[in-house]
Amino acid sequence: AGCPNNFCVFVSAPPSYADKAIPMLSYGWSVNDLGHVAGSNASGDPLFYAGGSTVSTGVALNGSYGNHALNIHDDIVGNLKVGNVTTTASMWHSGNVTRLPDLKSAPAGDAHPEAINDSKVIVGMSDSAGAVIWQSGVIRSLDSLLPKASPWHLTDALDISNSGYILGTGTLSGQTHYFLTQIGAKVTLSGTLWVTDCTDQSCSRAGAAGDRLAVSGTDSSGNKISMSAASGPGGTWSVNVP
Repeated sequence: AGCPNNFCVFVSAPPSYADKAIPMLSYGWSVNDLGHVAGSNASGDPLFYAGGSTVSTGVALNGSYGNHALNIHDDIVGNLKVGNVTTTASMWHSGNVTRLPDLKSAPAGDAHPEAINDSKVIVGMSDSAGAVIWQSGVIRSLDSLLPKASPWHLTDALDISNSGYILGTGTLSGQTHYFLTQIGAKVTLSGTLWVTDCTDQSCSRAGAAGDRLAVSGTDSSGNKISMSAASGPGGTWSVNVP
């Protein structure tokens, strides 16, 4: 018969038992595949629960319900909380807090990590530059990874999957939209190497296995690419270009 005023509420049967009661936790924001939880107490103090006791982390989660601020390695990302003030971008792991870098020339506390995947790639936002990504300890604006003259401005990276998909928000032609992009996707270049043994090219031959060639050029963002490859049987070769 439909729903009155297009509003429906679906109620499922409650579980027959609660598997675990988590001590001290008032708000649970993120859970990983080990059943470990990141959250906070009623005062907003950041906490981590790993099946036994609940410990304080000092790293406050950002974003909507923490997204995937906790990964399979029990790394938690957020901003270090000192008293009632959240400060620098940080990652907590097993009682140790590591400061994450801000963008060059940005003030401390400008960046806010929101999600981390199992490869330890972190995404979030910068107050001064919009959506950002941390890889191997280096922070970059996601706008810097867009093709030159792109009409997009990526304002916030909300979440990242283990396969590198990033969900976030940005503006396009003055309108706010959600975006979905993937990092780490590679393009494969391949072909057959031909070797010329004389000046008039009348004696060219297919390359032998182990012959080396250089691949160079620029990507869509204007970044230089320089790679080398060894040919296989019959001179066939392929390279993965990041």
